[in-house]
Amino acid sequence: MLVGSISSLGSHYALGLHALNCLTGESMSRQETEAESREKILQSLDRISTKTREELGESLSSIQQYDVPMDQVTTPSLEALRVYRLGLKTEFSQGSAAAIPFYKQAIELDQDFALAYLSLGVQYSNFGQAALVTTYLKRAVELSNRTSTREKLMVSAMYYLLATRQQDRAIETFQLWEKTYPRDRYAPLNLAGAYSRAGQYEQSAAASRRAIEIDPNVYASYANLAGCLIDLDRLGEAKKIIDEAFSRKLDSASVRQQLYFWAFLKGDDPEMQRQLTWAASRPGEEEAWFLSMQADTEWFGGHQGKAREYLRRAVDAEMRAGSREGASDIQAWAALREAEFGNLARGRKEAALALALSPGRDGRIVAAMALAQAGDSSRANALADDLQKTYPLDTLLQFYSLPAIRAAAELSRGNAANAETFIERTTPYELAWPTDLGSLYVVNLRGLIHLMLYRGNDAAADFQNILNHPGLNDNSPMGALAHLQIGRAYAMSGDPAKARTAYQDFLTLWKDADPDIPILKQAKAEYAKLR
Repeated sequence: MLVGSISSLGSHYALGLHALNCLTGESMSRQETEAESREKILQSLDRISTKTREELGESLSSIQQYDVPMDQVTTPSLEALRVYRLGLKTEFSQGSAAAIPFYKQAIELDQDFALAYLSLGVQYSNFGQAALVTTYLKRAVELSNRTSTREKLMVSAMYYLLATRQQDRAIETFQLWEKTYPRDRYAPLNLAGAYSRAGQYEQSAAASRRAIEIDPNVYASYANLAGCLIDLDRLGEAKKIIDEAFSRKLDSASVRQQLYFWAFLKGDDPEMQRQLTWAASRPGEEEAWFLSMQADTEWFGGHQGKAREYLRRAVDAEMRAGSREGASDIQAWAALREAEFGNLARGRKEAALALALSPGRDGRIVAAMALAQAGDSSRANALADDLQKTYPLDTLLQFYSLPAIRAAAELSRGNAANAETFIERTTPYELAWPTDLGSLYVVNLRGLIHLMLYRGNDAAADFQNILNHPGLNDNSPMGALAHLQIGRAYAMSGDPAKARTAYQDFLTLWKDADPDIPILKQAKAEYAKLR
């Protein structure tokens, strides 16, 4: 165990670094030095750190490789380092929103502080602000010559994951990082996120457990693990992980998001309401996050009016927080839901509003899908063309979202065969969880394509795939509509008994739905013909 000390001697500072054997209490190394001023503290710390490493047995070649002076890498500003550490502590215990001001202050104190830019970009990724993510992570890469070997790996991995979104390169870099620094909690923590986006949920859960083993006091590890277990439909295990996080006082929006999804899947409305009440005390992006989640819950039940109101409040919360990109993302989702429910004109209008708010990446992807679903295939394809040129390295954009948009555009034109060609490109990532369209979206589209091609059995298998993965679907209204669509598939394949049961399941689920929803009217008319 290393024990550090620092004390003021007038204008000088005394520093000590003491290495103890935890089993015996024996001193293994004791180093002391003085710094002439506050500005020289980091240099003095470097000297005694190197001596400590020598006495503890690190090889000379290893010391020469990794012994880069701290004031030449992380930051020469002790105050910037102090504020940055406060940011880390706040992030781990309270979440992203509370940590952002500390990272901003660290950058104000040292405008060349690469890790502060990195951390700030990561926090904004949690709120879907892709433009800010790219800006800050790109700056971190530009400053990476001022970082240590470990920090270079960290910057590169996060840049691949969140900025260029090169899925395979991100995973490879995280794996190298974890292998090189096996006791670094950040490596498995972030590797878990990369695995999850790629749809590799078992691997993600294993990486999250390794992160918790290294450091059991980081909320994100519990949120990641709980989310993976929910995705894998292991709800009992997920609840235990959530409870463990709270028992350690690791309260954050990410952990509570998983609790909300768990409660939805268990039908625990009071618990969901408790999470909404908590979010109301966190005005800004975190509140918007939960309001938009509740909007999807209302859509799931066919409560169109309530869903629209929650989305309006979520957009307002993002705007009050100064996040036009976040507001655009939510507005785009409002457009997509309207289109999916058959409100095509309103879907096109909401998409236009989303695009006017911000040119952010995720918002444009969702707006393009909304336009495709709402029948404006030309505008949808134009947006897809621009996204393809602007983000050529984005793995899930190129192999999930863009093919899905183009497939939906072809479907709206009645070209099901062309749509199928596009959707086949998504097969390797069909269970992935991209940050824009979310999980299972391409599975749903494939089912709609099979319906248009009059391949009822294939369509039934697609929609059953959605119903078989409630944890991956969470509260997305696709899960509700899948009952209707599978009913259509059974009717098409000549199985009226199964079709009636599926229609009844859907109409029971939507027994309190707003009566003016176009897709509900269609479902009732179709069911009447089955009797």
